[in-house]
Amino acid sequence: MNPNTGDICFFKDRSKTLETIKRAEAAGFKAIIVSVEVAALGLRLNEYHNNFKLPPGVTNMETWLKGILNPDDVGLAIQHAVDEILVSNHRGRQLDGVPATLDALRECAPVTKNKIKLAVDGGIRRGSDIFKAIALGADFCFAGRPPLWGLAYNGAEGVDLSVKILLREFRTSIALCGC
Repeated sequence: MNPNTGDICFFKDRSKTLETIKRAEAAGFKAIIVSVEVAALGLRLNEYHNNFKLPPGVTNMETWLKGILNPDDVGLAIQHAVDEILVSNHRGRQLDGVPATLDALRECAPVTKNKIKLAVDGGIRRGSDIFKAIALGADFCFAGRPPLWGLAYNGAEGVDLSVKILLREFRTSIALCGC
């Protein structure tokens, strides 16, 4: 997995969106992440399944979908040749009561059957969370809050420390489970 990815916001003015995609591509990004669950703040039942498709030829970068929470959407993403899926509830901040990412991952992972890469974004606070996500079928995880806490604690060195702590906790979880 190439870490050079960009989370793309879609603007009402499509030319701004296309400009952002082209800038990401020119900067060497390998993939764009399209958040499919939060196009606007708040409850938007009519927006949930809006048949969004990135226009063909817009970019040579991979397209990843972020915000998948149910197996049916995984199947649709595979049908539409999406490159990777991020199981995410946007930290549950948009609507309380959405499933936890690990619960959604448990249902989504079997659908991929190794046809598509699957990541989890949200709920990663400790190395044991990374272990659980991988055990449930994730290929990799995004961990946003621990590095942000490290940044607040001690700048770049704090970020480095937070990642080292996550890795140490992950390795400990692996060892304690006999792997």
